Amino acid sequence: MIYGTHILIWSEDPERMMHFFRDILGFEIVEKVDLPAINEVGSDYGYQLGFNNTKFFWVGKHSM
Repeated sequence: MIYGTHILIWSEDPERMMHFFRDILGFEIVEKVDLPAINEVGSDYGYQLGFNNTKFFWVGKHSM
């Protein structure tokens, strides 16, 4: 087991990525997170995904 590791996956289309991990690979959405705009950085959102309420990784919005 790996502890203390954070995996971040950024995408222009996090909804599509989330559906892939949830519907195809079987991960659960543990939490949807909305991030407010801070210091000229726009608002953002993403999903914590995992199994049994354990957070494995984050899929978030990021434009190129």
